[in-house]
Amino acid sequence: MNRRKFLAVTGMGAASSSIPYSTLSRAEGENEIIEEEFFTPEKGTNIDTPAVWHGDDEDLVLVTAKESDELVVFDASDGEYRGSIGSEGTDLGEFQRPNEVFVIDDHALVVERDNRRIQVIRLPDRKPLGTFGADRLRKPYGCTVFRSYFGYELFVTDDYDAADASELDERVKHYRFMMTENGVDAHHVKTFGETEKPGALSEVETIYADPEYDRLVISDEQATAIKLYDLSGNFVSVGPTMFDDDPEGLDLYTDDDTEGYWVCTDQIDERSRFHVFDRASFDYQATFRGERTADTDGVWLTQREFGPFSEGAFFAVHADRSVSAFDWDDIEDVIEDD
Repeated sequence: MNRRKFLAVTGMGAASSSIPYSTLSRAEGENEIIEEEFFTPEKGTNIDTPAVWHGDDEDLVLVTAKESDELVVFDASDGEYRGSIGSEGTDLGEFQRPNEVFVIDDHALVVERDNRRIQVIRLPDRKPLGTFGADRLRKPYGCTVFRSYFGYELFVTDDYDAADASELDERVKHYRFMMTENGVDAHHVKTFGETEKPGALSEVETIYADPEYDRLVISDEQATAIKLYDLSGNFVSVGPTMFDDDPEGLDLYTDDDTEGYWVCTDQIDERSRFHVFDRASFDYQATFRGERTADTDGVWLTQREFGPFSEGAFFAVHADRSVSAFDWDDIEDVIEDD
């Protein structure tokens, strides 16, 4: 069972919070180095984003491979190769440039950039259940999913070409879906995006929802900043701006209903940095690097105890070729010592 099974709300908006600019100063000091637990073998071509699924007797990392049009599967406990899902094509069970995968319950949601759709794969049998979004999505990249009273809420970024800022009003699409006997029943809820600074979303990929705070956290790579929206699609404020390269993968560690940490990727070619911020205030907490992990796109954090990880693990894509694993215990030590 993945921690995201417990992320449930009964409506679309809990406590909202605006982040003041005064809390967003650049990090000072040294970056702590954490040794990776393992690296997966190099499988697939141009991998981008990992996601973890926990079953009764196995724990898997699924990773999108953009150029080989598949999901590559590894054992989350030791990184061993466990095969792949899908192949190039437009039919159900096939992909065209899968960019992101997001796991919730026993479902993997795959964002296909070039098929312009979301595809749902059931786990552990790897059966494709259906697709949605192709009638509206133009160049989808990242998604975030959580449970609600209505079933599942999904927000997907759409990084279509825009001639000027006035065309940025469709950067995020909100869908609501549920699983049925016939597959997936999905419908479009809303499309949104600011067209003026500072809220305009210039170049978008990663997005992550925190329903407890009525918050969407969105990486704007061109602005090298995090933008904060609410779940209704309203711009709230600019978040952290301390990135030296593209702000990429995001994930959330939850201590309880309201406390925890955001982990935000600074995609540096030589060696990626991972900045940690307070969940509620976005106050800076710490920065860490791996010994080798570089040029990271997507990340995934699981709080489940499994394999060698007593407090969960953090997975990061390394140089478009493999996935590295960090013990959350080691990351927490850095946060507490900072």
